[in-house]
Amino acid sequence: MAKNNLQIETLDFESALSNLENIVEKLGSGKVNLEEMVDLYEQGVALKGHCSKKLEDAKMKVDNVLAEKS
Repeated sequence: MAKNNLQIETLDFESALSNLENIVEKLGSGKVNLEEMVDLYEQGVALKGHCSKKLEDAKMKVDNVLAEKS
């Protein structure tokens, strides 16, 4: 899992979101075995967290720019 986290941390927002969408599609297909399903779920949780962090960072930057202009 640490290897996946390291790779996830290097992704930009768009790539992470795309990977998350692919995982959701795979999980929804019903064509994965239980072990793969658990692995995909863990990756999805990590990707969701990464995307949330990227969005929060972007919001803070925008807020800072707006505060500087006021």
